Amino acid sequence: MKKCRGEDSIAKVAAAIMKDDIIKGCFPRVQKLYELALLIPQSTAVVERGFSVMNDTCTVLRTSMSQRSLDALIRLNAMSSTVQGFSDDDFNALVDEFKSSKTRQMLL
Repeated sequence: MKKCRGEDSIAKVAAAIMKDDIIKGCFPRVQKLYELALLIPQSTAVVERGFSVMNDTCTVLRTSMSQRSLDALIRLNAMSSTVQGFSDDDFNALVDEFKSSKTRQMLL
């Protein structure tokens, strides 16, 4: 247990436990608990950012939109930094795939 003293974060303690075969052998569930603790978000910033994106995307004009389309718009808006890396060829390939997926009719 000497390796865990002085560690200042859960990640460092978990790494120290994973390296120490004696502790892993004696306390196998402690290692699992530390791994699960690393999954817990440290703040609500991600959730709040998601609600902010949802409020910006779901406007009065989009209230009649289907849940699936609205979900897709929110995901695109939330992942805008990833989408910005797409080239024109990537977008064209996506549009072509969308066009070929099924016949669409526009209701007037």
